[in-house]
Amino acid sequence: ALPEGNNNITMKYYKKTNAVVESVKKLYFIKINKKSFRKSLYKDSYFPLLIKVKYIVNNNEYIRRKIVFKDINIEKDMNISIIYRNDKPGKIRVLV
Repeated sequence: ALPEGNNNITMKYYKKTNAVVESVKKLYFIKINKKSFRKSLYKDSYFPLLIKVKYIVNNNEYIRRKIVFKDINIEKDMNISIIYRNDKPGKIRVLV
């Protein structure tokens, strides 16, 4: 989940914080198959999620949309961890 490289050096440029999920939408037009051979249309597949997160850095509130391609359950008003860049707090990565 962290950017590549030495984690001690990398974490100098990134900081970790918590964010609140504002909304969750399932992207039905993108289907990801878990297995290469399909037995039925939707049995071994899942759909990515488009989430909107809200977080605060240096007394500034940011709202960003991210796509999560993992098969996990994310609900509205859930707290998740994110990392952001020190110089550009608007650029985030979701740690799930």
